[in-house]
Amino acid sequence: MNVDLVRANRLLYLHKFTPWQTEYTISALVMLQIGRHYPSPEKRKDWLQEVQDWLDAFKGAHDCGELEYITVESQVFGEDGEPIPGAIRIISSVTASNLCRWMAKNRQQPSTLLAAWFNSQKLDAEPFREPTETVFPAWQVTRNERENNFTRPLYLFLSGALSEGKQRPTARCVLDAWREKKPPNIFEVMADELKFFDTNDKLKSLSLRAINARIGRMTKTVNAR
Repeated sequence: MNVDLVRANRLLYLHKFTPWQTEYTISALVMLQIGRHYPSPEKRKDWLQEVQDWLDAFKGAHDCGELEYITVESQVFGEDGEPIPGAIRIISSVTASNLCRWMAKNRQQPSTLLAAWFNSQKLDAEPFREPTETVFPAWQVTRNERENNFTRPLYLFLSGALSEGKQRPTARCVLDAWREKKPPNIFEVMADELKFFDTNDKLKSLSLRAINARIGRMTKTVNAR
């Protein structure tokens, strides 16, 4: 038992002597990464945005085939304690090894609590190194988003990578390429985010996690036959 485990259990409303689990639900992982509950009212908006960014990042990684979910069905109960007929809730979890590998590969810094969880499972979030010879899974681009000054150049970038037979790009690939050659409608490209003007001419910012989530929605894995 150590202080990180005590803090994690308190954050997740678990008994303080609960050992580290081999997997946690998506919502639990978001809390472990952020490391805090509702902040003060003046910081609530930023906290909610950070929560949504991580939820989008996990979903995008799952949709890309980069992050494997373990899903189970759970019966939904009413206020009277009785099961609601036909009401089923899907609960998704991720193992420490899968999350550690994804974060390392995408250069995502785990929080103190997530790092402690990884260490408890004898994992180390060192930067992931691709093997010399890699067989990339087949993927394709889907133009299913309403276009704006960000999704339009992103679609072209993804389509170009696909036509050249490259691996599905990550947000880091996009930012690195656009820092060297910025698309006309992108206002600014920084190390871990970019800015663009939306259709209402308002300046919008997208974090690395949010960009990964968009890539996940605009691409999909093609099952090999």
